[in-house]
Amino acid sequence: IQDCKDAGERLRKSVGLTDRRKDWPKSSSLDSMLDALEIATPWHDSWFALDQLGGAMQSFAQKNKHDERKATLGLPRKIHGPTNRPMKHQDRECHQPPKFLRSANGHTRLAAPVHYHFALNADGAMIMRMMAFPSPVLLDIKTGREVLTKLRSHIAADLEMRANAHCNRAGKRPTTRPPPGRADDRSTVPRPKPGERVEALLLDEKTKKGGWKAKHEPTGLQGPLQNSGEVPDDAAAGQRVQLVVASANPRVICFNWPTPEIEARLQSKRSGGPKRRGGGSRRPSRGWR
Repeated sequence: IQDCKDAGERLRKSVGLTDRRKDWPKSSSLDSMLDALEIATPWHDSWFALDQLGGAMQSFAQKNKHDERKATLGLPRKIHGPTNRPMKHQDRECHQPPKFLRSANGHTRLAAPVHYHFALNADGAMIMRMMAFPSPVLLDIKTGREVLTKLRSHIAADLEMRANAHCNRAGKRPTTRPPPGRADDRSTVPRPKPGERVEALLLDEKTKKGGWKAKHEPTGLQGPLQNSGEVPDDAAAGQRVQLVVASANPRVICFNWPTPEIEARLQSKRSGGPKRRGGGSRRPSRGWR
């Protein structure tokens, strides 16, 4: 590390950046880096570990979904919305149109100042390391330090909680990547069929149009509610509810909120549907002659 710092010092001198307080580094710098975070997990499945880290990052972003300081996490990034007009389940008085965040100098696309890395412990389990670099390019150094420090604390607490909750996910690493939406190998669990009523978990994540998403926990599959407008106003993320499966494949599952119309249609299918009078076969059309 000291060799790297010495090389950086020689480079700065060669290009005339001698006043380091004035010319704060505008890229990842060891001098500006927050204390590194290191968390040992019980997971041997690399894809499962990545999925859990992604969930921890996402929960932090959603926790601060209306905070413009999220620009310090990298761009592009949009807050408010998701549409110019409030949707059926949104409060019209509190609704704000979508807004794309910008950096201190007006940019809308800048790399995230956070680096994550998974490596293997001696016992073959995954260990996560995180490094964060406050930068004056995104907003300002003070704001960057505040937000990235909160992110570091959130990742530490959230990932440790997930490690305790999923301490049994310590099987061998898969040789091939599982399909999207399948955090771990649950291929032995049968997928629910269309029309089947199942218990699902409402997710924080919303669709692009602001609709609800839910997860079928036995298979790990998740997807949208096709009739999100029917979800009651008092529904909340993290709540387990009864949903009707609209479709399901190895990658994604779609749900419907069980309305009276859907229930009646399913009941009609179970009973064989309306029968034609006369009992005879249908007359072929003229085109069949």
